[in-house]
Amino acid sequence: MEIFSNILSFLLFVEIYSVILSNMKKISMDQADRRILDAVQKDGRASYQELGEAVGLSLSACHKRVKSLEANGVIARYAAIVDERKAGFPLSAFVSVTLRDQKKTTLATFEKSVVARPEIMDCVLMSGDSDYLLRVICSDLDSFEYLHKEVLTALPGVERIKSAFAMRTVCRRTAVPVSMATKAFPGQVATDPRTRKSVKTKT
Repeated sequence: MEIFSNILSFLLFVEIYSVILSNMKKISMDQADRRILDAVQKDGRASYQELGEAVGLSLSACHKRVKSLEANGVIARYAAIVDERKAGFPLSAFVSVTLRDQKKTTLATFEKSVVARPEIMDCVLMSGDSDYLLRVICSDLDSFEYLHKEVLTALPGVERIKSAFAMRTVCRRTAVPVSMATKAFPGQVATDPRTRKSVKTKT
């Protein structure tokens, strides 16, 4: 039974991954685009003038490239990074969720309910024993107990959950290491970190 369940989870993962790949847009990025991405991730409030000076481009050229990266969804949005502890949420827990079945309607209903809960910071569909991995934040143990009893176990389709508290965060990055990328979308120009030369992926 466990083997059958693992096979179903793997097939579901393959199906979802295939859909993601088929929906990916072909985006061409060169080293200048990557320098812009590195710079804007360090300071999202920089002006086009400041950004252009940092990456070696004119104001107009920088503006054009940034707008193109935004239009293509490479730059998804701009946001401030808030310290969770200083904002009153020192407790962080990872929750493995197993659903009753793998039906698309079950997954969709569960995901819709998860998105509606602001204390659930991350939710990823997993391969393996559990179906989803959540990261939740709370102000204290009482808050987590309420979240566990009244929210997580009540999410639609949930069969069982398993929680583990984070003792200490070693690192949590927000910047994507774009200069290290060697594999990109079909037709995209990537940089090989070993030779620092541009490599165009196959279409």
